[in-house]
Amino acid sequence: MLIIDGNNLLHRTLSQEAKFSGEHSIRMLYNKMALASPDTIWVWDGYNSRKRRQATYPEYKNHRPEKTEDVYAMFKLFGELLDNTGVMQVNVPEWEADDVIYTLAKELIRGGETNIVIDTNDADYLQIPDVQLPFVTKPKFPFHYIVAYKALCGDRIDNISGMPRFGDGTWTNMAVHWADIGNALQYRDWE
Repeated sequence: MLIIDGNNLLHRTLSQEAKFSGEHSIRMLYNKMALASPDTIWVWDGYNSRKRRQATYPEYKNHRPEKTEDVYAMFKLFGELLDNTGVMQVNVPEWEADDVIYTLAKELIRGGETNIVIDTNDADYLQIPDVQLPFVTKPKFPFHYIVAYKALCGDRIDNISGMPRFGDGTWTNMAVHWADIGNALQYRDWE
C-alpha cells in the first residue's frame, strides 16, 4: 500500500529543477501515477486544514507565506489529472493530510496490512511504527520519543519554538531521561 502526502510531494516536485530529460517534473510525476497500482492513495490537506491546530497553538505554521494562485491552480489541476488514473484521492475538510494519513495507516495496520509505504519527507510520520518512510532521515533515537523531542527542541517547519537553548546536543545528553520526559509529556505528570 502506497500512501502519498500529496501537498508534500507536489511541493517537493515543484521545488526541484523544472526539467528532467526534456520532460517537466509534474509531467513525469503524472506519468508515474498513470501506471500506479490501485493500492495508491493520495491524501491532500482539506479546506481550512490548519484551523484545528491553530485553535490550540495559534503560531502553528503562521510563518509560512500563503500559497500563490498559480500553486493552488497547479494542485487543483494535478488533482483533476489524478482523477483519470487508478489512484484514490482523499481530503477531509479542516484536517491536514498528515493527520488523515496517520489515521489511515493506523487503521490499515490494525486491519492486518503489513506493507505500508508513505511517500513524504516529513519526520512527523516517524510516530507511526511499522511503516516505511524512504524519504525521511531517521533520528538516532526510538520513534516513540519524536513528540518529546519536538516539544523540547522545537520544529522549525511547523513554527514550534521548543524550550530556549534546548537543542540536539542537550537532547542527546539527556538520553537516560528520555522515557521520563516522554511519560511526563504524555501523562502531564511533571513530578
